[in-house]
Amino acid sequence: MIKVIAWKPQKLDLELVRKQLSSEEQSRMDQMARGRATEFALGRFLIRNELAKSLKKNCSDIQIRLTDLGKPFCIDEGAVEFSLSHQAGFYLLGVSEKPIGVDFQSLDSKKDLHLLSRKLMNGTDLTDWESLHQKNPKMARLGFFRRWVLSEAFAKCRGESILSVLANKAEWKRFEAASENFFSMEKNYWGYLYPAFKESFAGVVIQSDTKPKPPKQIDFAYRFTNA
Repeated sequence: MIKVIAWKPQKLDLELVRKQLSSEEQSRMDQMARGRATEFALGRFLIRNELAKSLKKNCSDIQIRLTDLGKPFCIDEGAVEFSLSHQAGFYLLGVSEKPIGVDFQSLDSKKDLHLLSRKLMNGTDLTDWESLHQKNPKMARLGFFRRWVLSEAFAKCRGESILSVLANKAEWKRFEAASENFFSMEKNYWGYLYPAFKESFAGVVIQSDTKPKPPKQIDFAYRFTNA
């Protein structure tokens, strides 16, 4: 089971959201600036709601802990793996029985592509990208962010920092298929690309001994049932 959920919060009462969080998460909110606290609360609310449905528990009863690198995980028996990405008020959540990482990126991002391309690529990959950027900046930008979201998702799936992934500059082999866009990354890691929010797309990476069957598309019609 692999599920990818897209969510744009609409007029949610933050106090009601807060009540669905654990006391530890509420304390963390109190130490954050208002904007960051809102992002944190909504992200945890989304995670807890989805886990609550699969575990048949109340949102606030879900037990979430952090790894040493700050990756959240659920310790409840029967819990699934999950990964969250958020940007500019949009949220993307991946849920799977296998380790999963998700990331999405807007093409309007102000990232310095020339600087990051040297961290993300090497050899002929970098040379080809720089040549393409001179001829067709729009296509080069698209290619860069496709690779960037897969790098971010790969790091989240492994529970590592993006810096460690960039330092290794993992090589990926592109598989061509008429009905899907997926990459075999390092051994047992599989990456997928999806259209996401307006002018953006998402990367999903799953760890599995065999090629997993991902959802055909992202769920944009997500509704809360346990709020």
